[in-house]
Amino acid sequence: MDREPASARSRIQDRQCNGSPRHDIELAVELAVENRDRQRGCHPRGQVPVPAVARQDEPSTVPSQSQASSGRGGALAPTRSARPFAGWRHVALMALVSVCVTLAAGACGSTGERSAGQARDSTSTPDASGPKGSAQAIGTVSGTITVSAATSLADVFPKIGQDFKAANPAVSEVRFNFDSSGTLAKQILGGAPADSFASADTESMDRVRDANELAGDPAVFARNKLTIVVKKGNPTHIKSLADLAGSATVSLCGSDVPCGRYADKILRSAGVTIPPERITRGHNVKAALGAVANGDADAGIVYVTDVSGDQVEAVPIPDADNEVATYSIAVLSSAANRSAAQAFVDYVLSPAGQAKLAGAGFLPVEAGPSR
Repeated sequence: MDREPASARSRIQDRQCNGSPRHDIELAVELAVENRDRQRGCHPRGQVPVPAVARQDEPSTVPSQSQASSGRGGALAPTRSARPFAGWRHVALMALVSVCVTLAAGACGSTGERSAGQARDSTSTPDASGPKGSAQAIGTVSGTITVSAATSLADVFPKIGQDFKAANPAVSEVRFNFDSSGTLAKQILGGAPADSFASADTESMDRVRDANELAGDPAVFARNKLTIVVKKGNPTHIKSLADLAGSATVSLCGSDVPCGRYADKILRSAGVTIPPERITRGHNVKAALGAVANGDADAGIVYVTDVSGDQVEAVPIPDADNEVATYSIAVLSSAANRSAAQAFVDYVLSPAGQAKLAGAGFLPVEAGPSR
C-alpha cells in the first residue's frame, strides 16, 4: 500500500526538530490550505485530489472523469467556481503575512533588547568627565567693595582680599578702611560709605545692628587674646601684670576702643592699679603698640596677633586673667555692592579664609565665649 503523504504541519515539525529554517514559505502556504480544508470538513491534502488553482478571473479547465476516461474531446466544463479558490488563496496569503510578521517581530525584539541593554549600560554609570559641583561659586561677582575692619586685622585682611580677588577675577578692587571698631561704628552710623563691617568686639557690632544698618545677622569668624608687649630684649624686666604697676609708662588703647576695654578689665581682674598719669592711650591697637616700639612706653597691652617684628616681644598673660576677643563680620544694609560684599564675608568664613586667619595667629571660633 502506498504511504500517505505527510501533512504540512508534520513536515514543519520535522524541519523544526532537525534545525531547518522555520520560515519555509511553501510549507506555510500548505499549512494554511490544510487548516481551511479542516474547517470545511474536507480531507487533508494528499488523500483526496485537490483541483488545480484557477485564475480568479476565469473558470477552471480541469476535465471531468468521464471525459478523461473516454478520451472524448470537447469543451472543458468548469468543475468549481473561482470564488471558493479565492478564499483559500486569501487564507494562504494571510498565513504568509503572519509568518513574515512573526519572524520580523522576533528579529526586532532581539534588536530591541540589545538596544535597550546598550542604553542601560550607557546610563548606569555617570560620565566621570562631567562638571563637578563646587561648594563655592567662583567668578560670580564683580565690581568694587569697601570693607571697614578693626585695626588688628590690618595685616591679614589684605591677604584675604588678594585671595578673594583671585577667586573672583571680575572684582576690580577690595578697599579696606582700618580703625578701631568703635570708631568704625561711629563712621557707619554717620553715613560713611562701606559694604561690610568686621568688628573686634560684639559691642560695636551691636550698636550698628541696633540702628538697623546690617543687611543680615553678623557671623563670628575669629577670636583673639591679649598679651603684655615690651621692647625687644625686655630691658625693664616685665614678667607679669603686677610689674606694670611699677612701670614708668604703660601704653593702652583708648577706653572706648575694644582693646582698651579688654585691657582695663584684665587689670581690674588681676588687682593691678596703674596711676592714670602713667598711662598713655592710643586711638587704636597699632598706636598703642607703636608707643612701645618707639620707646615712648616701657610696656603695653595689645592683641597677641599684633606682636611681630624685631622691635618688640610678648610677655604672655595667663588664661585665668586674660580676655578672649570675638570678631564678627556682616554686610551693611547701605552696601553699594551687596552681592560682592556677601561673597567676601563668605570667603572670610570659608576654609581658605580661616586658614589665613589661623596663620596670622587668630584663634578659631570655638576658642572661647563672645566678648
